[in-house]
Amino acid sequence: MIDVGAGENRNELVRRILQQGRVGLENRVSIPGTVGAAPVQNIGAYGAEIQEHLVSVTGVNLTT
Repeated sequence: MIDVGAGENRNELVRRILQQGRVGLENRVSIPGTVGAAPVQNIGAYGAEIQEHLVSVTGVNLTT
């Protein structure tokens, strides 16, 4: 498991994970956007969706 910030570049994160030898996110390389947008968009490619790898999301309400 890894913790990442919402503003982190999703493509760079996936490439970094793959370089570490972790598998399962290969089909998300080159999908533009940020990590924080992934759960909302439920990004997917080639029949796989991010929900298969996402464990939890923590949100912060900045107006309260």
